[in-house]
Amino acid sequence: MVELVDERTGILARPNCVDSLAGAIEAIYGRDLAELGANARRKAAEYYDWNEILPQVMRRYQAVLGTREQDEPGAEGICVPE
Repeated sequence: MVELVDERTGILARPNCVDSLAGAIEAIYGRDLAELGANARRKAAEYYDWNEILPQVMRRYQAVLGTREQDEPGAEGICVPE
């Protein structure tokens, strides 16, 4: 979750630490939850917008298919959009 949550979007607790989790739960109630939510929404829209993600996914698929195309006999019929 570290890549998703930062000080503007929430509070992280140490893994497998009950005291840390309890402290984080207590601390979150001292924060402006509406502001945290708005910041999380902005971050999601900025980093995880489909218009940003789709080209990355397509490049990964093309890389996998390109690699497999060379390795597998009969794979020459695979069509990868550009």
